[in-house]
Order: sequence, then structure tokens, then C-alpha cells
Amino acid sequence: MPKHAKVLIVIDDEEIRLAIEGLLDGWDYQTESVIDGIEGLQNVRSFKPDIILATRVLHPFDGVEFLQKAQREDPSVGLFVLEELVSDAKSVKLGVVNRLPLGVKPEILRATLQAFLDGRHRPSGVFLSYSSIRILTVDDDDSRHGLAALLSTWGYETETAQDGIEGLEKIKSFKPDIVITDIRMPRMDGLQFFKRAHAKYPTIGFFVWTGYGTIEQAVEAVKLGAIDYYSKPVDVSRFKAGLQAYLDSRRPPLRAFLCHSSGDKATVRKLYRRLHRDRIDAWLDNKRLVPGQKWDAEIRKAICTSDVVIVCLSRASVNKEGYVQKEIKMALDFAEEKPDEAIFLIPAKLEECQIPDRLRGLQWVNLFEPKGYAQLLAALHKRAGTIPLKFLG
Repeated sequence: MPKHAKVLIVIDDEEIRLAIEGLLDGWDYQTESVIDGIEGLQNVRSFKPDIILATRVLHPFDGVEFLQKAQREDPSVGLFVLEELVSDAKSVKLGVVNRLPLGVKPEILRATLQAFLDGRHRPSGVFLSYSSIRILTVDDDDSRHGLAALLSTWGYETETAQDGIEGLEKIKSFKPDIVITDIRMPRMDGLQFFKRAHAKYPTIGFFVWTGYGTIEQAVEAVKLGAIDYYSKPVDVSRFKAGLQAYLDSRRPPLRAFLCHSSGDKATVRKLYRRLHRDRIDAWLDNKRLVPGQKWDAEIRKAICTSDVVIVCLSRASVNKEGYVQKEIKMALDFAEEKPDEAIFLIPAKLEECQIPDRLRGLQWVNLFEPKGYAQLLAALHKRAGTIPLKFLG
């Protein structure tokens, strides 16, 4: 956990406020607690919290309105609203990071706050690598809301259902990539739900979480095609790793073409090796071309089939005539076919130099600076998050 993280608790119910304050103190957070929105705003300015936890019902204005005002004071603060019902989307529209049920389990609350803080300390973009992935949680216990909140903090789109029948309906409307289901539920239990849903939607990844007494049914579900099962209370790190491993297995590595001048070959070769260590399928001419191939056609094909083109720039390459200029022109032509918001061309400075006029509309990265590679990796992860999984057509 990042040390000295500050949490402001704004809850008018003394019992709930003291309980949460006790938990957070035990987890080594610095805490301040108040009972209304006016005092809360004063503490946003003086205490400068990393996270604000507020209940939906507050005075003189409700919790969501308070959080909206707090966000205007500090746009970087993490906003969490605790509420009886989490089906109302109003708090999401106002920019609240997460909605949590008032009875959220301590382990879910702790993991959710930790996930948010971890995300703040990663380069922007990495935390939301899987923002296009949809996960449906099916459970009759209210803990489904806490799990959905945790998944949202990890960057997933989420929806919940309270039993297997509603789960089948939500699959049709929400179209999830992953379903997490409990075993023991009314109307239709989890195993029956899994069998029906898996038969009809074989491309969805199913995970089972279960309490004492239903382990045998969970194991049976895995034998029938579920990805894995987890016992309650869930081991959060194992669960997160399991989801990521499953998604990584379904998503091919991001393909990145390295556009560069021959004079920068040695530096670009080091970048190539580093990208491969981070599971980026980088394309470098002297690593991919084989004797007898028509290099012009192969390079054109490589640019065309790449998910992103990294244009490596140096003082020499910017002013140099030659094939590198042709590669940049080809990449710009292919970029015209991409959506405006898609990250496709990334100018990457190998040293301090001018950006060519035709690339000046794009944000560049300074690879020669200490945080430069992390920023490049963040952009690549963000690009990867917009590419559909293999089974998503």
C-alpha cells in the first residue's frame, strides 16, 4: 500500500463512520472524518486527501453533490460513494470513481482502495488496459456490488444480476466477455446457470466463486469448461491475476512497427528488446526480414498490419533524406484510415530534437528521459485496450 495515503471520511452516521475509520487506521491510512458536506469541503482544502469516502445521504447537500464539489476542488482525488442501492447511475455520471454498498466487506473495501492508489502510481493508461472488457457478476448476496465496484476500479465495465435467470437476461443485454457466478442462488443455481449460459455463449469466460459446501459443484463447473473457481472470501490478488492471465491468453500481443533511421539502429535495437520483454510484438527490419524478401513490400505490409507505429526521432533522422521519410509517409497514410481517437502514430524522441512538421499534431514521448519508456508503455497499453479480443469479432 502506498504509505501515508490520506482518506477523508464524510459520513453522518456515527456507527458507520467510526467503523470505517477503525478499519482504515488499521490499514495504515491517515484519516480525517466529518459529518457533513460543508465541513467535508473545508477538509478537502486543508487535509488534501487522496481518497474521499462519503455516504449518499448527507446534509446540507447529498453525498454525490458533495463529491462533485470536492472534485472541482481537486480533480485528482479518488471519489467513493457508499449507498444502500447501487443501481442508480447518477453518481457515475458525476465522475465518482466507484459506488460501494454500505455493507461492503472489509476485504473488498481494502482491495478497492488499494487498486485506486496503485492506479494513481502507474503511468496514465496502464491502469485501464482492459477498459473495454465487460464483466457480469451473478450472486444473490449483496457482495456482488462490492465485487463489481472492485472490478470497476481495475478498469472493467461491470453489471450485476441476483440469480441465474436474471443472469441469462443480462448476458443478452450487457453482452459480457466474462461472467463470475456464485453456486448457491434461488430460482436457478449457479451450476445450472453456467451449463445453460456456456452452451449458448461458448466464447464467454466463466469464473465461479463459492462458499463452504459448494466446492464440488464449482469443481464440476471447471470440468465442464469454466476457467477457474475461487472460494469466499475471495483471495483478491489471486483473483485479479486469474482474470488478467485469462485475458492475456485471449489477446494477441500488440504489434508495433519501429520506424527509424539507419544511424539510430543501435539505440532502436535496445528499444526493440525492451518492448519484447514487455510482451509487445515489435517489428524491426533487421530482425524480421530474411534474405530474398522484397523489403519495400514487406515493410509496407508490416506497417499496414501493425496496431501502432513508433516513429523514432533523433537530430540526424529529422533532417535526413531517405527511406525513413517514406516510412513516415506510409504510416501517415494508414493513420488516415484509423478513428480520430485511436493511438496509431507515436513520435518518440531518442534525444532532444525537433518534431517534423507533419507529426507536430501528435503528442510525443521523450525516451531519453527517466520516465519516457514508462510513458510509451502506457500509451501502448491504452492502445491495446481498444483492440477487441480474438473471440470478439
